Amino acid sequence: MPSTKLEKDDEDDEGLFAEPELQLAYNSVRLYIAAIQRLYEEQKSRNVNPAPRPQGVALKALKKSILAVVWARKRREYTDRLEGTIKDSYSKAQIPQHHAAAWQTVGNTSCLLRTQVDFLLGNHMLLRQSNRRPMELPDCFRLELPNEGQKSAEFPTYALVIVMNQGKTNQHGRIEYGAALRHRDVRSCLVGALACYFFWRWQAEGVEAFPTFARSEDWYDVKVLPRSAKQPQQQLSPQTANTWTAKLYQACGIKTSKVSHAPRVAAAQNADMDGVPEGQVSFKAVCYYLAFSYMQVLILGN
Repeated sequence: MPSTKLEKDDEDDEGLFAEPELQLAYNSVRLYIAAIQRLYEEQKSRNVNPAPRPQGVALKALKKSILAVVWARKRREYTDRLEGTIKDSYSKAQIPQHHAAAWQTVGNTSCLLRTQVDFLLGNHMLLRQSNRRPMELPDCFRLELPNEGQKSAEFPTYALVIVMNQGKTNQHGRIEYGAALRHRDVRSCLVGALACYFFWRWQAEGVEAFPTFARSEDWYDVKVLPRSAKQPQQQLSPQTANTWTAKLYQACGIKTSKVSHAPRVAAAQNADMDGVPEGQVSFKAVCYYLAFSYMQVLILGN
């Protein structure tokens, strides 16, 4: 009799976590819950909803069951278990390989060079794709560093600086900076990649006219990563960016489940393995780069 009861309990548990016909991703459920809770908080602040907060045992059980179903399905389908782990990234040695793929792949040269710049912006400055795609020419400038490099008036050291006042974690116009120095390896250099892309875009390709810079309205809307040469003021779509990024990943042997987010993750991991203190492996630490020494900036960009 006790054995029969235990078997019945096991069957009940299997029924509780049985895979439904409609598969709903866990992250989708989290987004729905966040939207409902935000609506509830707004209604509560206006005193129009006296109900308790929509966060109870049933909701927790739903999220738990979805996670259990997803875990069981991944086990059944033999999904790569390194996905989402520290190995789901790329190493520093693969950055020059990405450069080689961008220059050797036969195809749209402008898109290949643009994708390389997009990749290095994420790797060197830890920028999200939502920060990289809207970037415009007036957001970029150079800053002289008189106490770095050769410390010579004839050969000054400059940093490439990007100004950002809008993003996922910056909704109120706070000024933030991203910066990069010239890399010791030209294949991993963001400054060099950006220069080559601009040269191709305005001198070699011959489709987009060089900005006049006579008036602000002549160049303030020009994107650093435009949709196309014929649409220099149109923002690159995330679908197009991800397609070209995945193509170069495949060409250079980078295997990761993260497409647009991989440079941020890999750069932080590589910096950590190089001994950069944990407090400096962050976007804000890169933004306020003037607090770094020259070698620390090279490590983040290495």
